[in-house]
Amino acid sequence: MTNPAVTPADFAERLLQLAIKPDDPELVKARSEHYRRELLYLRLFSVMYVLEMKAVSAPLFQSVLNSYGEALDRLCSNPGDLNLNTSTLEARFDAYAAAANVSSSDNQSTSERELPYWQLGREFTRVSSQESSGEAEHSEIARHAYVFLKYCQALADFLDKHESELTTS
Repeated sequence: MTNPAVTPADFAERLLQLAIKPDDPELVKARSEHYRRELLYLRLFSVMYVLEMKAVSAPLFQSVLNSYGEALDRLCSNPGDLNLNTSTLEARFDAYAAAANVSSSDNQSTSERELPYWQLGREFTRVSSQESSGEAEHSEIARHAYVFLKYCQALADFLDKHESELTTS
């Protein structure tokens, strides 16, 4: 049985719904509301990041990326239960994009250079921590880098699985 074709706007909406789905019940118990809010911003950024990479090799995804940006604008202008702030969303996306694109420098330790998205993990740790008690632990940064990588992999798998459903209309 083949799946029905979907437009780029519908596909973008599906991705948005994936990003805003409720947190795992264990995470809800274990973390603060502030942390979960920041995790939502990270998940929303993850979709944008993966779509940008996918659009390079599959131009049809540029339309999905554009539609996703429009869906984010609508989400922020009609926040409802999520109560997202446009300026915070833009600031997080800018910070995460810069961190994701940082290349390893010579002054980082070997473990930092080898771990993908270390700087993004550091940035997320910084914004999600309500305590500003100095430098974050490496294990926390690594955990957050892994969370981002895991989101991106799940999104890439979703795109690969459902790409054939996407239409140009």
